[in-house]
Amino acid sequence: MNGRDIDELYRFRSALHVRDGIPPLIENNLTTKLSIIKQPKIRPNHKRQMKSKFLFLSAIAISIASMASVNAQQTTTPVGYNTQTCYNGVFNLVGITLSGATQATGDIASISGTTITVDDGVVDGLGSGPFLIEVTSGTAAGAVNLITASDAGTDTLTTEDDLAAAGVAAADTFVIRGCQTLGSIFGTGNDVLINKGDANNGDLIYIPAGGGVFNIYHHTADSGFGSGAWTKIGGGGAGADEPIVYTDGLYVFNRSGSNYDLIVSGEVKTTPSLIGLPDTFNYISAVYPVGTTLSDSGLADSAGFQKGDANNGDLVYMSNSASPGSFRIFHHTADSGFGSGAWTEIGGSGNGSTEMTNGLIIQRRAGSAYNAALGVPSSWTP
Repeated sequence: MNGRDIDELYRFRSALHVRDGIPPLIENNLTTKLSIIKQPKIRPNHKRQMKSKFLFLSAIAISIASMASVNAQQTTTPVGYNTQTCYNGVFNLVGITLSGATQATGDIASISGTTITVDDGVVDGLGSGPFLIEVTSGTAAGAVNLITASDAGTDTLTTEDDLAAAGVAAADTFVIRGCQTLGSIFGTGNDVLINKGDANNGDLIYIPAGGGVFNIYHHTADSGFGSGAWTKIGGGGAGADEPIVYTDGLYVFNRSGSNYDLIVSGEVKTTPSLIGLPDTFNYISAVYPVGTTLSDSGLADSAGFQKGDANNGDLVYMSNSASPGSFRIFHHTADSGFGSGAWTEIGGSGNGSTEMTNGLIIQRRAGSAYNAALGVPSSWTP
């Protein structure tokens, strides 16, 4: 890997004198040119208006023919939980693989830009949210987007992104789900999981906001004047109501002095997924909490995924539980006249049968952004 592929190490110190907020270096003893891979820049987002966390891409051809076929309309929605260890003193990459409860299903009557008209009655039962819309049929099946507003009077939903430009059309089916939040995942009040404190000593949650920018949160300590609260470094933000989409990956910087388990509960998705990869480094979840191997995921078959060696192929970073704070790194070798390529671990023995971790980083080397198409694990029974 040459210098053009590597982001320079970036240490951030805000006016709050936040301790260096950088993921660890990933060191590998390789026979290739790749000797040290530096993590992407972590920059605080000081804008009040958060950038879209949903990385949906428009005007991109989508192919999901190779993905597992599962009925989008389930009579019983499976629920569950998963556990991810947050190790002390390191940046822990976690994935939010479970969604809020299903609220409604239906067909799209019409769509224009960010406005979707649905059948009468679909919007009536929605509360205050936040909610997600998940497209379950059509050329954009698997796409997920945050709902920013709903109107029962006009039977319309407003989405964060222009889904019409992305190929969503009338007659496509959809599911409306509750959206997880900072509070629902990490707790509020006396039930906060993480170490409370200010930006200098409390645990930090890094939520990707696109373009290499992160919204960074901590939970202030309780005092004689009342309970602490979720606070965004730099101001703004939605506090405990900050939406976190189940396709997101995020960092937890544990300063508590000991390891702890992050337990996320919710509905389990049983249909294929599309996740946009517009940036060089993309932080996503594996969507499916257990059972997805690299080969089983279908990622390498996504239109736009770049197969190749460690110097030019797209890379997948997975947390290394044997060495907390470091990563195992995979690429998929190119197909040739001698046969198909295969998943290969840089400096290790992992292969296509390696199970994905809940949180992933995909380093895109391809020239253009593309949608990662992830299929339901074949080991699951629909």
